[in-house]
Amino acid sequence: MEESISLSKDLPSSLWRWLVICVYISAFSWLYGILGYRYNHRYTSISVWSIYKDDVFGDFYHYSKLFSLFHTESFFQSQDRFAYPAPAAVIYHVLYSLGRHQLGIYLTFTLLTALVAGYLFFRSLVRAGIASSRAGIFVAGVLLSSWPLVFVCQRANIEVTIWVLASLGIWALLRERPMLAAVLFGLAASIKIYPILLLLLLLSRRMIYAFALGLLVFALSLLFSFWYVGPTISIALHGTLNGITGFIGNYAATAHHNELQADHSFLAAIKSVFSIHKLGFSNFTVLTHLYIPLAAIGAALLFFLRVQFLPVANRILFVMICMVALPPVSYDYTLIHLYVPFALIALTVVHCTQSRTTLSGLEPVLACFAVLFTPQLFLFYNSLHLNGTLKAIALACLLLLLVRYPFVCTSEHPALTAMETA
Repeated sequence: MEESISLSKDLPSSLWRWLVICVYISAFSWLYGILGYRYNHRYTSISVWSIYKDDVFGDFYHYSKLFSLFHTESFFQSQDRFAYPAPAAVIYHVLYSLGRHQLGIYLTFTLLTALVAGYLFFRSLVRAGIASSRAGIFVAGVLLSSWPLVFVCQRANIEVTIWVLASLGIWALLRERPMLAAVLFGLAASIKIYPILLLLLLLSRRMIYAFALGLLVFALSLLFSFWYVGPTISIALHGTLNGITGFIGNYAATAHHNELQADHSFLAAIKSVFSIHKLGFSNFTVLTHLYIPLAAIGAALLFFLRVQFLPVANRILFVMICMVALPPVSYDYTLIHLYVPFALIALTVVHCTQSRTTLSGLEPVLACFAVLFTPQLFLFYNSLHLNGTLKAIALACLLLLLVRYPFVCTSEHPALTAMETA
């Protein structure tokens, strides 16, 4: 689509239209959710409208009692096993040691992180030639209508720590600092494993030494964490593996309707289809065992045969989509990782408008982002929330679009100059 040309410092009209749609969807969803929960109690468990203590900030407090057994073998033998790699246990241990204000401190950190990211995006738009008032309104609208940000705060999940590391790593990569990017990517991967895909960004640019450094940092971070969590490295290693496999067996191999409403993984979309009451499926163990290797092989082939030859914005978006869609379980707070590639594409749109060039596939790409950044918990089918399924479809469409259309105008670098200098 070709943007209308303007000599003013206004944002392209496509971005304004996108923001208005996001605000309307968010407002309607919030209103529907509040009324639906108040009068029908249709939202339970992980709903942001729930008033039950176990639902609000549930991810933060979930392991609070378990950590009384920290540094002991019993920590890994509890019925409620810790389901993350050992570096995540270190983060939880630090948070739980902050005293009675631990939750407030972490939520403050989360909100400050979002504000800093918003400010950097604002500054990038201004440096790209957009008037500060217009850029400020746009960034504020993006933040206020952000469902992933609301959800990560409501759950108080530690995903924000991974977002910080991944975003800083991408910044380092754009600034031609691959070794720093490798260290940040390796640390992020050690916390929840799936960010290991970020190292593909180094491999695609033939940065072999940086790629090897990222793997080394990943391994050393795990090793140090096993030693710290204890009581021995061997016990921590086997306990971690048992916790992760137990989590996959409980959540990936079964279909919990209250969890599927906020699970946008490709596997969750498949489970949503087969778990409809008329089909009667409940155990997806075999499907999970088939899905994981097939998804990994398919993504690897697509990356090395096609994506690695596309512009940097395409590569970053591809890796981020794989991070949030390929894992067997992926809740909506992981969608915060898509804001970095969205910012790169938005800056590319601004550059295209100013240079009087076109950006193919823009409208459907923005439509996908609108679905991903807003809640659709008002959609039901046979009592099944379709929010997660719709987002999985949007991720699949976005994947096809980035493979089909290079996100670049005349050249790749001018579109990224504003972001790189932020």
